[in-house]
Amino acid sequence: MINLLKTYSSSHTTDKKSVWIVDADKVFLDLKKAFTFPPILAHVDPQKPFFIEVDAYDIALGNILSQQGEDGKLHLVAFHSYKFGIVEVDYEVHEKELLVIVDSFLSPSSNCIQ
Repeated sequence: MINLLKTYSSSHTTDKKSVWIVDADKVFLDLKKAFTFPPILAHVDPQKPFFIEVDAYDIALGNILSQQGEDGKLHLVAFHSYKFGIVEVDYEVHEKELLVIVDSFLSPSSNCIQ
């Protein structure tokens, strides 16, 4: 995946205006594929413990569900993100942080651990 990014970024300099070209589209599709297949996205093993990581931003929230692989590293098994609506954008920081915790147990990715 790093090689994909290096290939694209080395062929483009910062002094040029950015435009979406066929090369960029290919790199985007390759990255999309890389993020949705092993080893980045792993299969759920119901016998292993789960790790939930959550975060809330100004305009959205996100959470990921991971499990430890044979290599000792955490591997993503599910993820969820949500763009805040008009009302939620105005929530205070602590409200957004609580919302992401609640959302992590109600989101589709939580179905893995039910």
